[in-house]
Amino acid sequence: FFRLDLDSDSCFSMICGGFHFSLAITREGLCSWGRNDYGQLGHRHMTSLPRPTVVEALRGREILMVCSGCKHSMALTTEGLHTWGDGSAGQLGHGNTDDQAVPKVVSALQGKQIKAISAGLDHSMALTEEGLFTWGYGAEFCLGYLGAMHHQHVPKLVDSLRGMQVLRICCGYKHSMALTTEGLFTWGKGEKGRLGHCNEADQPVPKLVEGLRGKTIIWIGAGRYHSLALTTEGLYSWGWGSYECLRHRGDLGVPTKVECLLDEEIVMVCGGEYHSMALTKKGDIYAWGRGFCANDTMDGRMFKWKWNSAHVIAICAGADHVMAQTTDRLYSWGKGSDGCLGHGDTSNQSDPKAIATIPRADLFMSTAVQALLRQLAVVNAVERRPAVQEAPALPPQHQTLQSSIQALEREKQSLMTEITSLRQQNQKLERVCALCARTTFARSAFKRIYNETQPPTYPHQLIYSLERILRMYCGRLGLTASDVSQATPWTSLLEELLKEVFQGPDALLGDPKKMAQKLWTSYRTLGVNPDHERKELSFIINAVLRGDDPELLGPLCVLVRGINQLCVVPRTGTDLTTLPFPPDGQCYRGGGLPENHRAFYAPGQKYRVPGFLATSFRRGKAREFAGR
Repeated sequence: FFRLDLDSDSCFSMICGGFHFSLAITREGLCSWGRNDYGQLGHRHMTSLPRPTVVEALRGREILMVCSGCKHSMALTTEGLHTWGDGSAGQLGHGNTDDQAVPKVVSALQGKQIKAISAGLDHSMALTEEGLFTWGYGAEFCLGYLGAMHHQHVPKLVDSLRGMQVLRICCGYKHSMALTTEGLFTWGKGEKGRLGHCNEADQPVPKLVEGLRGKTIIWIGAGRYHSLALTTEGLYSWGWGSYECLRHRGDLGVPTKVECLLDEEIVMVCGGEYHSMALTKKGDIYAWGRGFCANDTMDGRMFKWKWNSAHVIAICAGADHVMAQTTDRLYSWGKGSDGCLGHGDTSNQSDPKAIATIPRADLFMSTAVQALLRQLAVVNAVERRPAVQEAPALPPQHQTLQSSIQALEREKQSLMTEITSLRQQNQKLERVCALCARTTFARSAFKRIYNETQPPTYPHQLIYSLERILRMYCGRLGLTASDVSQATPWTSLLEELLKEVFQGPDALLGDPKKMAQKLWTSYRTLGVNPDHERKELSFIINAVLRGDDPELLGPLCVLVRGINQLCVVPRTGTDLTTLPFPPDGQCYRGGGLPENHRAFYAPGQKYRVPGFLATSFRRGKAREFAGR
């Protein structure tokens, strides 16, 4: 009876929990309670509230769905999307970084048909008929578009998902998930393997989770360092494995089935900060990990709750507390910090307890929920029938409906055959793309400019190139004086490098080759605010190489020529001009070729190796490495 292909997620977005605060839709409007240090409760003040209180700014408005981030809130009404709370990273979408203690409409999304919303630590997402919009904290790539290393203050469309049919969205701590008809895509910070791509690398744009390719996914969820996906085959989890929040031992970078729940028919999952929850078709709730239990000594265990007199229709997980909505009441339990349980105090609660100030009559039931409960009543009535009884008379429409069902089944089989054919064509296309990628770098601007560049013979050539690289790179990123702790973005790094390499007591005056190597291995960083990642010169060189921008590569090749002049020595008898460059311009700092980098090179193939791969080798070792 649980059809998870409803027109919207509104029937399952009536309750939500953030970092020590909660939201719930009632007949009077939106109620909020708990922590309020950033105005995330929406009551025009910043005082915590231990009991549910109606948000006056939204009273009388028809609220379709709500969601909460760590310190900000979102509510979709018939008038548009409202956001409030912490705005330090632009996660409210109002074009600034101001906090907002009262709900305010996101003007950039006015007039758009919003289908779903989600909020993370400091970023937000909204799914519209045009596609997926994201905004807020961008330094960890959780917004899903290239170049998003800074905060995005207004909603921006994720171009890489344009044209795809997105079914569900979910924000984690610093990562994002989108379920499409083509599969599950994840992006953002990859620490602990939370993205499911078999590694811990950050992912700047949406990438398909290969471990779930071909599986029918019906629900997704995310915690701080872990992710969940409910499929027709069972529940999969991956990411950080501490506190047993995955129900597997250790961290997992690839989706893995939760074996202990295979016998349960799960219909909904969600993730808290360090815990996970699952709702079954029978209305039972499973929870495991840390935070949902008032007693920390019980961390890591799995708990199960059953309701005898009512049926659970929705669950949600906050940072350290959880809630469940049944057909008669709203329940909460876990850590009671700041009154987030809504029981009028800050005490912890080990088992579900009904929130007294929200009686059954006040719970909001949307049209979709009412239809769901009618189906539930029919199913329950069937399950309670005696084993032997007279078969009921079939309605006159039965035969017509049966014919329609059979026609739909035939159409389904035809579509499945077409999908299989398209997948085979896609695999062929991927092989062709992989073949083309091997020759991409050979045609790149870097090779052409590098061959036209003469090795530096004087120190001033390196200084001039270094100044141009830093100035143009910062200009392309749009870094201004307000983004850095010094007067300009790049002059401080330039001055430090000049002192270290050209003016210090061990300065290598008169030897541009050794100066270039010294610049490459320097640990001096671009002096920016904590809002931005600190970048060494080696990071900047790699970024410019990958960008393949002729204007930036011009000054860069002088420096690279100097490095290669010292470090790259061909094996005896090897014609260096016949060896190809590594594919896609991949290059790495330091010596050796780490195992996780070998995937970029074809086995048995010799490559012309950029010199900065061998900078930490002795000359004899560099000669051996250059001939691989």
